[in-house]
Amino acid sequence: MVRLRRSHPAAAALAAAGMSPSRSKPTHFGFEQVDEEVKAERVAGVFDSVASRYDLMNDVMSAGLHRVWKAFTVRHANVRPG
Repeated sequence: MVRLRRSHPAAAALAAAGMSPSRSKPTHFGFEQVDEEVKAERVAGVFDSVASRYDLMNDVMSAGLHRVWKAFTVRHANVRPG
């Protein structure tokens, strides 16, 4: 891997794109190419932004049917304590 000095113009371009010249490998987040570390942070941010409303969102989008699906799955999975 090529390491660029922070003052190098390419380093500034990478930083503006959410990438680092010497950290992790590039990957995709949506339509952007970012470092794997940046992607992990962004995924966590998306999850954190919806986590508190996740059940409500499922209720609205499935008209409550997701609760029936969950109960069916647990019943048929033969889940036992322990």
